Amino acid sequence: MFYKSEDVCAQGETSRYESNADSGQAVTFQFCPTCGSTVLWEPHRKPGIVAVALGSFADSTFPAPTQAVNAEDRHSWVCDPVAELNG
Repeated sequence: MFYKSEDVCAQGETSRYESNADSGQAVTFQFCPTCGSTVLWEPHRKPGIVAVALGSFADSTFPAPTQAVNAEDRHSWVCDPVAELNG
């Protein structure tokens, strides 16, 4: 889920890691230092935007995704939720 940076306030301890995306653009990841789960990331190609991992929301009524990133690289046993929603 993508949000404006000023609308996001991460709470609790996070660690940061910077890597390059397939596009070559840098991305800064914030993750839980205890379990290693990515909580949010900041794509440098989109200043002022923060992506929050959908699994970070503990709300069973949260809207279904409308796009998937890098779906073509997923394991064969992982379903594409957007493709399933679109039939």
